[in-house]
Amino acid sequence: MATRYMDDILAISLEEEGKEFRQQMDQQGIYHPPLELEDGGSTIFLQTEIIVEDGRRIKYRLKNENMHQRRVWRYHNYESDLKYNVKRAVLLGVLQMVHKMASDDGQLFISAKSKIEEFINLGYPSGILRFLCAIMARDTGNITWRRMRSLM
Repeated sequence: MATRYMDDILAISLEEEGKEFRQQMDQQGIYHPPLELEDGGSTIFLQTEIIVEDGRRIKYRLKNENMHQRRVWRYHNYESDLKYNVKRAVLLGVLQMVHKMASDDGQLFISAKSKIEEFINLGYPSGILRFLCAIMARDTGNITWRRMRSLM
């Protein structure tokens, strides 16, 4: 199975079929010069991190390059001059994206915990984070957001 969005391609196959598919794409030159097909890694497609368990089950969550250490600057520090309602709206939008892009509650928990830690490291007060997790629990009906509140 394969899909393409703009210039990004996601192909899911058995290992041997995947090698053959890749060779065909390389030989046919699916991009016009000077563009070339690059390997973007086996676990990322657009803003999605893909996890294959036991070679059979596919799970996914929002990609977070800052999961283990801050590598990319994404959001303003809480002490920045942005207005409070803008900071809160950005945070809520991020949490909504985390929710939407999680394949199941386990991936939601991993992704939400990671993003919340990122905002804590930027100085966001735990009270605001707990409040927005409560909003997410109310709006989505997902108990994972209540679990997130208890971690802060």
